[in-house]
Amino acid sequence: FRFAFPSDLSNNSISVLTNYTFSNMSHLSTLILSYNRLRCIPVYAFSGLQSLRVLTLHGNDISSIPEGSFNDLTSLSHLALGTNPLHCDCSLRWLSEWVKAGYKEPGIARCSSPEPMADRLLLTTPTHRFQCKGPVDINIVAKCNACLSSPCKNNGTCSQDPVELYRCACPYGYKGKDCSMPINTCIQNPCQRGGTCHLSETHKDGFSCSCPLGFEGQRCEVNPDDCEDNDCENNATCVDGINNYVCVCPPNYTGELCDEVIDHCLPEVNLCQHEAKCISLDKGFRCECVPGYSGKFCEMDNNDCVAHKCRHGAQCVDAVNGYTCTCPQGFSGLFCEHPPPMVLLQTSPCDQYECQNGAQCIVVQQEPTCRCPPGFAGPRCEKLITVNFVGKDSYVELASAKVRPQANISLQVATDKDNGILLYKGDNDPLALELYQGHVRLVYDSLSSPPTTVYSVETVNDGQFHSVELVMLNQTLNLVVDKGVPKSLGKLQKQPAMSINSPLYLGGIPTSTGLSALRQGGDRPLGGFHGCIHEVRINNELQDFKALPPQSLGVSPGCKSCSVCKHGLCRAVEKDSVVCECHPGWAGPLCDQETWDPCLGHSCSHGKCVATGTSYTCVCAEGYGGALCDHKNDSANACAAFKCHHGQCHVSDRGEPYCLCQPGFSGEHCEQENSCLGEVVREVIRRQKGYASCTTASKVPIMECRGGCGPQCCQPIRSKRRKYVFQCTDGSSSVEEVERHLECGCRPCS
Repeated sequence: FRFAFPSDLSNNSISVLTNYTFSNMSHLSTLILSYNRLRCIPVYAFSGLQSLRVLTLHGNDISSIPEGSFNDLTSLSHLALGTNPLHCDCSLRWLSEWVKAGYKEPGIARCSSPEPMADRLLLTTPTHRFQCKGPVDINIVAKCNACLSSPCKNNGTCSQDPVELYRCACPYGYKGKDCSMPINTCIQNPCQRGGTCHLSETHKDGFSCSCPLGFEGQRCEVNPDDCEDNDCENNATCVDGINNYVCVCPPNYTGELCDEVIDHCLPEVNLCQHEAKCISLDKGFRCECVPGYSGKFCEMDNNDCVAHKCRHGAQCVDAVNGYTCTCPQGFSGLFCEHPPPMVLLQTSPCDQYECQNGAQCIVVQQEPTCRCPPGFAGPRCEKLITVNFVGKDSYVELASAKVRPQANISLQVATDKDNGILLYKGDNDPLALELYQGHVRLVYDSLSSPPTTVYSVETVNDGQFHSVELVMLNQTLNLVVDKGVPKSLGKLQKQPAMSINSPLYLGGIPTSTGLSALRQGGDRPLGGFHGCIHEVRINNELQDFKALPPQSLGVSPGCKSCSVCKHGLCRAVEKDSVVCECHPGWAGPLCDQETWDPCLGHSCSHGKCVATGTSYTCVCAEGYGGALCDHKNDSANACAAFKCHHGQCHVSDRGEPYCLCQPGFSGEHCEQENSCLGEVVREVIRRQKGYASCTTASKVPIMECRGGCGPQCCQPIRSKRRKYVFQCTDGSSSVEEVERHLECGCRPCS
């Protein structure tokens, strides 16, 4: 047997050698294993070959040879290792030393890896270069142990096999050499996106998938583009979702389909400032500023001092749509145009005459006279008789000793506000004199019976001064406004307790005191008075505001802010600022520029004249028409000779007939049939499900075909089915397909 063994085993597709394969062939001298599929050499594969002289391993897939593999080859003189991918790290250092010692390898074998050793000769490369650096490629290591490359899939157990290299013990449900083939194709759940797997012999993969809503494909891997057929409007961007889509709206549009124009003038989003008027436009909005402001949002207060008319070095102080001049000492006038009056030196009567409160002394008919600043009066301007209430919680307090049981209180008021407190007496029987919706209201509350109230006929909120009197006499309270007819509360059950020690307040009440208050009603004004109070008299005694306790913040002397409008009413807008509302025919910041009214002498016969710039238009009364409203409308006669082919005749405000066309027709006489077009409408789709009524969760866009096609009919020519969620009255819900028309055209009538 020993002598019959062939020594040339090349080209036999040998892939495995085992230990002691040739142990009984001690007399074998030549062994040729070239061009096989050897990947691994076991350490004892060549044991017992003491007589072997030639060993050829050329042309295999050997990367490493374990140290000691050639210990029994004592007679070996020639080793052929060429064309093998040798991995020349420290594990092959022994082989390098072995071939150099006996020159048994003729210098053909070359290193393939690692990278620094690539293409170097095994025979001539210095031994110290055979180094181990970093991990070895798993494909090289696995040549001698195939299980290291984890060939068994799905948690199969790997074991080495001398013939097959490795064997896999597969877990339940899998089979095949590497356990990659499921016995049940659904066990791996091949359906994606939560799809349900079903075994199927008719499908080539042995299964089919039931996909969730919004997915399709063999494995539910496809999310179809819902934006292919979207209803986003106004050039909105469609973003695909799962069985739906989202419309990303351009500026100025909102809504699920971007079909709603954003109203920038709603109070919660209005950006116009300083009481500007917001005007909605097709693409945004515009702010119409009140006089004195400018900018896109009317945010800038114009500097009216740029072209001021202040004279004699006066300082200009900017206000809203106006300005005031702060005059140098001695100068006066709106623009400080009046120089100081001539004062005689030494011998002037004013030398020894002292005017108080900053008043100026002038000589009138050889007598000293004090020119009082606004709000002050008296020979020496010693009394403050006019005050301006501009603060939020401002008020003036009068001592209780001033008011007796028989009292007559009079005052003058000037304001442009609708509501506010003029006078308040807080005690066991609260009494209030109030401004309510422009009228004066007297309220008396005895606390033991409902409050008694009386209103003035006159309105007092026009910015001019009005007189108000309150007369208490013999258990009666009387209100007199502008010397008119007294308004009486009638006979009261008891005399008002005005003598109780409580102060009298003007213009408001302090918020921090524990005053007993009138019983609150739904129409009670909440704020204090804003405006001027002048010449307060109690029992005909003129009250001096300077002699009163310190006033609250927001009370200033005089009423100068309401004296600058020459032909108009002033409106206080801040503490020291006013806006003039001019009388008809006047304009300008101070109402000092005369204007021309285009409606003066208008020719509107039966209508109202409306000024439009330098011209005017006539708004006709009912039954009249024409440019000047001089034609009486007769709808029957007007429409008699005006034919509407596919519509109804109507008469305009100007008395002219016109046609209101039926859907699908246009033209002056509704004679033109519109071409076949699709119009998208949105409505809820209803379906009956047993006894329950079901509707779509949202409105569905539906295309209606309208227009003419001659002898043919305007009908849908392209449709698509889409799934929608239906909600039913019995609490259930379901997903059903709805056919939606996408395009209209002309087709033969069915």
